[in-house]
Order: sequence, then C-alpha cells, then structure tokens
Amino acid sequence: MRLPKILTRIGVVLLIVAAGVMLARAVLNTTEGRRLARTLAGLKAEGIPLTVEDLLDPCPDEKNGASLWKAAEELYAFKGEDIKLLNEVYQRFVRGHPVETEDWASLGRLIEKNRRVLDLIPEIAGRSCFQYGALDARSWERKIPDAIKLIRTVRLWGFESLRIAENGDVRGALDRLRTGLRFASRCAEEPSLITYLIALANMKTCLLFLNESLSGREAGGELLLPILGELDEGLIERRQALLKGGIQAERVLFLDIGLSTGAKDWASSSWLKGKADKLSYWLIRPLIKRDVERNITIYAEVESKTATPYSRMRDFWKQYKKRLGDLPWYAVVSKIAIPEMEATFMKGATFDALVRTARAGLACRIHKDRTGSYPEALAALVPELLDEVPTDPFTGEPLVYRAEGEGFIVYSLGSNLRDDGGRSTWEITQLVMDKDDDWAWKEDR
Repeated sequence: MRLPKILTRIGVVLLIVAAGVMLARAVLNTTEGRRLARTLAGLKAEGIPLTVEDLLDPCPDEKNGASLWKAAEELYAFKGEDIKLLNEVYQRFVRGHPVETEDWASLGRLIEKNRRVLDLIPEIAGRSCFQYGALDARSWERKIPDAIKLIRTVRLWGFESLRIAENGDVRGALDRLRTGLRFASRCAEEPSLITYLIALANMKTCLLFLNESLSGREAGGELLLPILGELDEGLIERRQALLKGGIQAERVLFLDIGLSTGAKDWASSSWLKGKADKLSYWLIRPLIKRDVERNITIYAEVESKTATPYSRMRDFWKQYKKRLGDLPWYAVVSKIAIPEMEATFMKGATFDALVRTARAGLACRIHKDRTGSYPEALAALVPELLDEVPTDPFTGEPLVYRAEGEGFIVYSLGSNLRDDGGRSTWEITQLVMDKDDDWAWKEDR
C-alpha cells in the first residue's frame, strides 16, 4: 500500500476518533449542564445564596461600618519597631506575665500614635452593617478588611482597656471591652470565612482582656450583671450565624470558580500546564460541571452543623475527610475550593468555651458580692444567676470548677480532652494540642 493512502486512512481514522470524542463531549456537556442547572434551580428555590448579591442585605453608606474602617486603615500607624513591641508584649501577656512599667510607656506612645484609629471603634461597632468589598466583584476578587490591621488594633484596644482598669476605672475598662466585642463581631459581617476567623480571634482577645481587667479588682454585682447578660448563649448563637455566613460565602466562591471563565485559570494553576491548557480545560468542562453538581451539597452538610456542639461532631469529621479524600481525579474545583473545615469549627468551640467560662466566672463574682464567698459548686448559681451549669463544648460535660487559694478557676478541657489544670496555650497550632489546652477564667481572690 502506498504511503499517501496509508496517511489518508490514518487521517480519516483520526478524524472519526476526533468526531467521536467531540460528540461524546457534547452529549456529556449537555447532560451534566442540565443536571447542574436543575440542582442550582432547586437550591435557589430553597433560598440558598448562590451569588455575592444573594449574600448581602442592603447596607447604605451611612450605616456601613466598613466605610469607617477603610478610613481607619489609612490612619493606621505602625512601624517595624512598633510591630515588634506589640507582638512581644502580647505574647508575654497571653502566657500569664504582667505588663512591665517600661512596656506600658511604650504601649502608651503606640496607642496615642493610633488614637484616631481607636476612636473609630465605638462608631463602627454602633453601625448596623459591615460590607467592605464591591458588590460587582467576583467572589475571589472581592476585597476584605486587612487582617493584620484588625488584629493589632483590637490588641491595642485591649491593652488600653486593661490600663484603664489598672488605674482604677474598672467600669470604663469593661465598657470598652464590651464595645470591642461588638466591633469584632460587626467586622465579621463581611461575608468571608477569613473575616469570620479574624473576628473570632479578636472576640477571644476581648474576653481575655475582660478576665484580666476584672481579676483581683473590686466590681459590684450592679456592674457585672449587664455583662453576664451579654455573655449568654445568644453570643454563641451570633458566632454560629457568622460561621454560617462564612460557609455560604465559600459556596459562592466554589460556584464562581466552577461556573465562570475563572475556573480555567484556577485549574491551570493547579495541574494543567503548557500550551494544551485551553484545549484540556474545554475537554474536561463537562466533568467540572459534574464536580460542581455532585459536591456543592458538601456546603449544606457543613452549614447544617454550625449549631451542633463540637463534642458531637467527631464522626461527622471522619466522614467529611473521607469524602474529600475520595474525590475523583476530575474534581478540580472541589480539590481547590472546598476548605478543610474541622479546624474552623474547633476554633469556634474555643470561643464558646471562653464565653461559658466567662459567664460562670462572672456569676461566681456576683455570688460572692451577695453572699461573701464563692460557691462550692457551679450548681449553686442555678437558677438565680445561671439557667443551667455551663457545659464544656469539647466534652459535653459541665465545666471544671474548683477553689484556688482565695480565688477560683473554671475551665474547659479543650481539644485534647485532658485536664491540664486550667493551663492554656493561646496560639493554636494543631487540632489537638499535646498539653496546656484548657480554656479558663481565673480569679486570684
């Protein structure tokens, strides 16, 4: 057989194969596209947010705390030595060391440098909404508040509040820290899992400074009762709602990646390389639709657990990890976009533990103010000051409470489920800490 005929036949075969591939691809694309469309229509009918616009309620500029925070970011004044100072003093502080006199002097200068930023916190906390990013931006292009500036600002706010308490104005310090809690919570209304985690860290910082501002200082029941009322399960429900909003924002990001041209860029950056990127993406596009249709349900499953006690979620996380580990090769969007959520939920549980230990601690203080002594057990506070004995979110059992000298300590066992004597490690570096993982409220006298 002559070479031209051989080449012609090979060409015909290749054309037939190519036509078959294109036909199969077209059929698969249509089939998967229809399935995805039906799934999304069903989700929309259920009221589930699928776009950035769906996530956000109207927020006029005069009510938007983010417009003030953007101004604060421009006023923010930290230099290299300022950053080092704040980091070092804060790390010593969370490890239980008092602030030294010379450090207070340096902190005072840093606070005054950022006075205009700090003065905006009460007004931002008092606004009714917080929307930082542009409405017309795709989810991965939407800007969020500067995390570092938020965290450093709240730490400065905490140190100034503690200094006010040390100077004798405990009421003023507590009022400021209540404002700090509202500020941190307000900033989490920008729909993003990252902003939720930033707010969580800042709310925990405020609770830490609240404990330190009260411990060993005179404060009557009339001062503590309003705070006890604010540190109730409603604050935990607020955190759960913010987490739910963060998960919903992650689902919008997942859809934006899977349904827009941006998916090619994401896929290319992860595993499709070279000149074949566009062709490869076009060929697997039907499978990306299948990936999105089959795995978007993961977000609803996680969202449904936002109010579930952390102590009852261990089996769920095993199943969650297995599902993510079993994703097929073509599940490009799922592998890129679906986050590992267990650590996020665990950090939420540490906040819940701090809220409950704070509530128990405040109730003990009020009990002493009324009776002259701390209770022998937390049950003595029910029902006059507490509806029930607060439970440890990690164990589902009552918080640990015991007298220590002239004071007391009440604490959660933390993620390692072990009694570390109320000792804490403030910075979380892993899901289960080897030691000193308790979350405590302590009074020295």
